[in-house]
Amino acid sequence: MLSLLERTIASLEHRLVLLAPPGSDVPLGFAGSSCDPYAHQELVEGVQRLRGRVYLDDGAVAVNELTGDLRHESVEDELSWHFVMLGDDGQPAACLWYRRHHPRVTLQQMRIERCPLTRHEAWRTPLRRAIDLDVKFARRERVDYGEIGGWAVTPNNRRTPDGILLVLTVFALGQQIGHSLALTTATVRHCSAMMLRRLGGTSLTDGKSQIPAYYDPQYGCEMELLRFDSRRPDPRYAGAVSLIAKQLPQVRVLSTFAPAAATAALVGSDYTAAAGTSVAAA
Repeated sequence: MLSLLERTIASLEHRLVLLAPPGSDVPLGFAGSSCDPYAHQELVEGVQRLRGRVYLDDGAVAVNELTGDLRHESVEDELSWHFVMLGDDGQPAACLWYRRHHPRVTLQQMRIERCPLTRHEAWRTPLRRAIDLDVKFARRERVDYGEIGGWAVTPNNRRTPDGILLVLTVFALGQQIGHSLALTTATVRHCSAMMLRRLGGTSLTDGKSQIPAYYDPQYGCEMELLRFDSRRPDPRYAGAVSLIAKQLPQVRVLSTFAPAAATAALVGSDYTAAAGTSVAAA
């Protein structure tokens, strides 16, 4: 008998949608890809509404931080891959984004720059050193370096595998668009950090010390910094990642029309336009 996780993976073709960054080409191998700016924008706004509802209910944002129609907008929305799980009503039920960075990105050019540890006297230098080490490691290993964020899952879907599958899909996508080392912030609330560690997340370190958990007053909760190597999911989930990878070529992928120059800019230098303007998301 198939497990709940395996049954959910089998339905990915009908429930999972990937949104390519505006102006970015969709790699070969996605049979379900299409260029539809209207549908792309509609789903991005659906993701923003989902984040707005979830973050507002959790106390992570205030109403005045959302748009008039209660959407949570972020600069990463225009620079990232979006992973969207649809509910029975066809609307986003779970989401996250993955943003690829320039190979020589620095802490000041990342969303994580808003982390309170960057202003902590004892930890700002170790954090910067840890980021620099990871960026150099990614270059040496010839993998991308990026960030994951924008996590949101409807209360009804928190007891389903949807949130787990989105993270595992990040691992599986590495087989399609290139592997990566990615950094994320994870809330202790809802056991998110614990779940991400079980899937393969590890602590950030500067080679001497492990970067500690911290309290983020913006979200009113304890947070952890975790890193993922898409080549190395937790062995317990390696089989699930392989199953997802087999499903991905049939998953719906939406992109937008853009001139070739924009594609090169977004893939190679997207951080320059957004440096210092990132909006953190729980």
